[in-house]
Amino acid sequence: MGDRADGSIEIELEIGHKATLRDQPKIINGVSHTHDWEVFVRGKDGNKIENYIEKIVFNLHHTVPKPERIVRHPPYVVRETGYGGFPIPIDIYFHTNEKNMRKNRVTYDLSLQNAVPEEKNKEVSLKKLIRMILTPKQEEFRQKLLKGGGKILKDSGKSSKDKDSRKDRDKVRSKERDKERERDKEKERERKDKDSEKKKERDKREKEEKEKKEEKRKLEDKSNKNVAKPKSDFANLFGTPIKKNDIKKEDKEKDRSKEKDKEKERDRDKEKEKVKEKDKDKEKDKDKDKDKEKEKEKHKDKDRERDKKSKDKSSPKTKDQDRGRSDKQDRHSSGSKSSHSRHQSTKSGRSSRSPSKDSRRREDRKRDESVKDKDKDRDRKKKDEEKAKDKEKREKEKDREREKERERERERERERERERERERERERERERERERERERERERERE
Repeated sequence: MGDRADGSIEIELEIGHKATLRDQPKIINGVSHTHDWEVFVRGKDGNKIENYIEKIVFNLHHTVPKPERIVRHPPYVVRETGYGGFPIPIDIYFHTNEKNMRKNRVTYDLSLQNAVPEEKNKEVSLKKLIRMILTPKQEEFRQKLLKGGGKILKDSGKSSKDKDSRKDRDKVRSKERDKERERDKEKERERKDKDSEKKKERDKREKEEKEKKEEKRKLEDKSNKNVAKPKSDFANLFGTPIKKNDIKKEDKEKDRSKEKDKEKERDRDKEKEKVKEKDKDKEKDKDKDKDKEKEKEKHKDKDRERDKKSKDKSSPKTKDQDRGRSDKQDRHSSGSKSSHSRHQSTKSGRSSRSPSKDSRRREDRKRDESVKDKDKDRDRKKKDEEKAKDKEKREKEKDREREKERERERERERERERERERERERERERERERERERERERERERE
């Protein structure tokens, strides 16, 4: 190794990335990747940094296959696809045995543009300049830095001020690194939580798929059993043999269908009973109204009979009074008698005719009321019948709608199953592509 060298050297590195929107997203593991991106590390103004850099390690996100990418020769580039940005810790290893300068870490934020197809943001390239000040102790490493474009700093002696400033810079850098590590940890926690939620959803989907597969298998087994098999000699002579399992399954299916029919009949009977109870309540109300009307008519009849009796009792008294008056008035002239007799006859006619007219009027009223009651009863019965018919129609319509919904659900399940089969085929293709990529990487490593 060479002698100890004095002074510090400044090197400048460009770290950046380039992202382009894909015309059609690439689906990997059920996730659509919308961007093609690459991250690079290179020297400023085309400086040959491979003179003093041994390798560069790009620590990608854990969801990316083989997240630790090691690049030993220029160009120091990593190309991948994705759908979102994340911080990338980049470890730079130098050609030296000095422990303090062997490794240096830089974090770079990979930010992708919005996934909107526009001319402005279809391709984006960003870069930033990083300056490092190194104080090599070995002359060989110093010469390598100078070949790679390093610059000797002026007034780089071992003064106390320079040491203090370096210490302050180191402290600031260490604080920034700690903050970046904490941020990385928080982001990793959030990603793990999201991954756990996705796993739970996948498990649920797989369970549902398994259940549907089992139902399909059962239906296929039933259909296969129902298919007529070629009969043997035994079957031709004695008929197809009956199995216990077939009988049990058929009995179970029949029992289930019967139970469903019974439940439907019970529901219908309950609804009919409710309708009958309502009709009974209405009939009771009608009977009560009729009883009240009859009682009112009875009271009216009693009142009429009382009026008749009172009038009948008063009629003989009036006759006696009229006879006494006629005897007293015989002394008068015949003209006065005739006029008096006519006057009495008119009074008696009025008294005898008045009760007959009242009774006829009351009878007419009763008839009119009875006719009105009958009409009301008929109208009520018609309304009740119409309501019952409407209920039956509604029930039938509901049953039809339910059957239609069931058919729609079955069709949806079939479409879901088809989509799942397509996703499985896509996953198989992705696995094949991964295997091919792995083989290619192995070949590259061997080379």
